[in-house]
Amino acid sequence: MNRLFWFLPLLGFFSATTIWALSPAHIACQLKKPDSLSPLTGCVAGTIFVSQDDPRAEFTSIQEAISSLPEGLPTTILIGAGEYHETVNVTRTAPLTLLGQLDPETAFDPAGNASTRNLVHIWNNTFVQTGMDNAQSAVLTVAPSFNASLIGAGPTGAPLQP
Repeated sequence: MNRLFWFLPLLGFFSATTIWALSPAHIACQLKKPDSLSPLTGCVAGTIFVSQDDPRAEFTSIQEAISSLPEGLPTTILIGAGEYHETVNVTRTAPLTLLGQLDPETAFDPAGNASTRNLVHIWNNTFVQTGMDNAQSAVLTVAPSFNASLIGAGPTGAPLQP
């Protein structure tokens, strides 16, 4: 019984704590800017911009941007508003931050829907069929190689079992 009374004040303390869903360190970068400003305004130096329809973008595909990165340096990629139908495979070991653009009208609305705040949707409509591995239907894979992302044991994955 004493343990319960010790625990209740902790619950009260933690329930009053505000937890932010958006990182204050990146919010200035993520907010979609007017066309008169660079989309990278507010971003850390060296941030790469990806967009399917903005001519200021360095890449039109998230995977192209990730594949172009040298190993060893931390990198931030800002992904412009849009629907991206691709599989993103991160094979590098250096830190990588992927940021989606946010709608400045709804980004700070605590009652708002998270899917309307983030203007970026990455999806893959591949589904697992006989003979396929779950890794082939993933949207985001973080592994040293595609083979290593396959379900199984060991550093390179294992073949599917019948």
